[in-house]
Amino acid sequence: MIANQEHHQLIVDWNSTATEYPDSQCIHQLFESQVEQTPDAVAVMFEEQQLTYQELNDYANQPFYGLQSVGLSGEQQPLTTIEEMAATYIKALQEIQPSSPYYLAGWSMGGVIAWEMAQQLQAAGQEVELVALIDSYVPSKSELEPDEASLDNSLAEDLGGLFGTELPLTQLNLEQLQPEEQLQQVFTAAKRLHLLPPEMDMEQMHHLFQVFQANRVAIANYQPQPYSGKVVLFCASSTAEDRGWSSLTTGELETYKIPGDHYTMIRSAHVQVLAQELETHLNQK
Repeated sequence: MIANQEHHQLIVDWNSTATEYPDSQCIHQLFESQVEQTPDAVAVMFEEQQLTYQELNDYANQPFYGLQSVGLSGEQQPLTTIEEMAATYIKALQEIQPSSPYYLAGWSMGGVIAWEMAQQLQAAGQEVELVALIDSYVPSKSELEPDEASLDNSLAEDLGGLFGTELPLTQLNLEQLQPEEQLQQVFTAAKRLHLLPPEMDMEQMHHLFQVFQANRVAIANYQPQPYSGKVVLFCASSTAEDRGWSSLTTGELETYKIPGDHYTMIRSAHVQVLAQELETHLNQK
C-alpha cells in the first residue's frame, strides 16, 4: 500500500476535474500507480461513468486503469460497435502494457466490451488470464434501439442509480415533451440533485447523451461469440444466476453473488466485498 499523502496526490490532486482530459488517448485516470503487488495491468471499463470506480480502487490493492468512452469531449464521434470499442481500448491498454498477460474487468456494458477485448486479444496471440464480468448480461438479439424518450429516461435512471437517488422523471413525462426538451429536463433534474459536475453545461450533456445513445446502438447489434478462457461473473444478489454467459463460455466460468443491486454493488459498502473477491482472483497464478 502507498502512503496516505501519496494516495491523496494520486486520487485528488492528479484527478482535478479542472484539467482538460485528452480525449484522443482514452485513458481517463490511473489510480495507485505505485502499488507494486503485481506488475499485471487491469483494465476496468464501464459505460460513460468513471466515478464509482474510485470507490473500487480504494479497496482493491491493485493498479486499475479506467478507459473512457470516446466522444465525451465532443472532439470525436462516439463509437457505435462493440468491436470498435474493444479495438480502441486494446490500443490504449497496450500503450501502458504492450504485452500479455492481461486481466480484463468491466461493469454492466463494460463487461461486454471486456469480453470482446478478450476475443480480439486471444485472436492476436495474446494471453488473457481473466475476464471479470461485473453484473454484465449477454445482449439479446431481440433488443430494439429505443426512441429518444426511452433513452433519456434510461439515462436518468442510470444517473440516479449510480448516485443512490432517483430523478423525479418518468418516461411518460418525457414523452409529453418535444425531443429537444427531454434531455434538458434530465439535465435540470440531475443538476438540482448535484449528480453532475457544477461546471457541466448543456453542450456537455449532449455529448454524454450521444455517447449513451451510441452505446445502446452498439449493445443492441452485438452478437458475442463463445470464449474459451477463464471467466468470473460477479452478480448482484437480485439478478439471474449466470446472466446468460454459461451458454457462451467454453472454458472455466465461476459465479459469485455480491450484496446489493446493479448499482449499489459498486458503491459503499458493498463494493468492498466485490473488491476483495476481485483481488482474490487477480492474485491467483
